[in-house]
Amino acid sequence: MSAHQKLQLIINLSIKYFESANKNRKELIDYNFKDEEKTFKSIKKYFENLDFKKINKTKSKKKIIFIVGLPRSGTTLIEQILSAHKLVFGAGELNYLRQIINNHFIQDNKLLSQKISDYSSSQENIINDEYIKYLNNLDKDSFIVTDKAPQNFVWIGFIKVFFPNAKIIHSKRNYKDIFLSNYKNNFASNDMDWSYDSDDILKYFNFYFEHMRFWKKKCENFIYDINYEDIVNNSEHEIRKLLNYCELDWDENCLNHHQSKKTMIKTVSTYQARKPIYKTSIDSNKHYLQSLEKYFNQLNYK
Repeated sequence: MSAHQKLQLIINLSIKYFESANKNRKELIDYNFKDEEKTFKSIKKYFENLDFKKINKTKSKKKIIFIVGLPRSGTTLIEQILSAHKLVFGAGELNYLRQIINNHFIQDNKLLSQKISDYSSSQENIINDEYIKYLNNLDKDSFIVTDKAPQNFVWIGFIKVFFPNAKIIHSKRNYKDIFLSNYKNNFASNDMDWSYDSDDILKYFNFYFEHMRFWKKKCENFIYDINYEDIVNNSEHEIRKLLNYCELDWDENCLNHHQSKKTMIKTVSTYQARKPIYKTSIDSNKHYLQSLEKYFNQLNYK
């Protein structure tokens, strides 16, 4: 058997085991994509006619840097880079924003439009205040904090309204590589229940693409796109641009982020984040094209 044949055998076995593991995992959960879809449609309906210029919320003393994107797109790497900066505290993957929005504005997977209008026009900024109260349990002293919950991309409009001095970093990566990484990993969070079925992954990815197209159209200058592959291939240049967007001075520690112990990592990225930047994850999907291309062709990312 040739080396190529051996590799193909291993890949075929891997796919078989991924499929079996995902099937077993899905039997343990109760996930319905229609709930996500219903929520987004109501959010889109509200925000598509909202004029952000007419909302003027008081800026918080703390500046939150929200790092969003698809899970496994490089959000942990970006947070590690930023949190290595002497002025930044890396809070990790928080569920505070989703929790607060769900408590105040979501009922039966639909946005309470009148309530958000009332909160938006109010002199107070209760949403920001609640978030900071939660955050102070982790860190009271830092004025610049990262929140790397990838799925905060759903709430970009709320961030724009209630966190006027926040920064949003949108982490992008080859979507085929992200698909594979979600497909083959087991996650602790219930937020990832869509990742154990190839059709659900497709639905969720295309749901994300639609989200980001909408938010980029509504508030493009509020969102900074950064590509995982660019960070890997041209680290210092991309890190300098990233710090500049975040209004942070250059800090050499950001280049040696893997040596930093400031941020605790609780996701499946733990091992990778403690290593120097490496290139082996780029185009990792190429070995699985034969099995997964039928899904890749259904990604509506253009």
